[in-house]
Amino acid sequence: MGGEIKDGLERAVKKLSDISGLPANASKLEIKNAIKEHDAELKSEKEQLTNMVPYRALAGFFSKFDENADWESTRRMIVYIERVNKVNILPYTLGSSSKLKKEVYFNPSWIKMINDNTVAILGWIQFEKVKWLQNNNPEVPGLVYKLAPMDEKMRKLNAVRKLWDAVLEVKQIVDVFTDEAIDPKGYDVDHFIPCYILDF
Repeated sequence: MGGEIKDGLERAVKKLSDISGLPANASKLEIKNAIKEHDAELKSEKEQLTNMVPYRALAGFFSKFDENADWESTRRMIVYIERVNKVNILPYTLGSSSKLKKEVYFNPSWIKMINDNTVAILGWIQFEKVKWLQNNNPEVPGLVYKLAPMDEKMRKLNAVRKLWDAVLEVKQIVDVFTDEAIDPKGYDVDHFIPCYILDF
């Protein structure tokens, strides 16, 4: 209500932004360094996240289990997770240490499945993120295009350029719009180049 932040992660991100002065487009390395630098100031936010997030992330696996989870006690939640894990293999289980020393034990089979399907999983996460953001920000048109800056660093077109450079060394490529040969030293790369190759 009235712009109050209820999400713990959002609170932590806002506090980090306020105390560090990081820009919205800060790199992962800059963010990690800022978290380390302001570790003491972020302690309560980090503890709040570790008190709930590891358990809530498993909640989708609990629905088929007979018992109800006791969200009020982390100790009972750990025991509950171990019981569920015997029936349905969970992606991870949790150790008994408290707060920021909490251990997370990942299941090797889940690690392999995630590694084998990373592209599909990341695509699904991005899709769900867009849906959530659009539903919560209906006044922002074209929100999907604002999620990440479309720059050379993000789009990683270096490999594409190397490929086209190699092709241009052995074949003449003609622009479909101008019918002129593409200059190997002066062309732009997008996801593709509208062209045809002259075969000799």
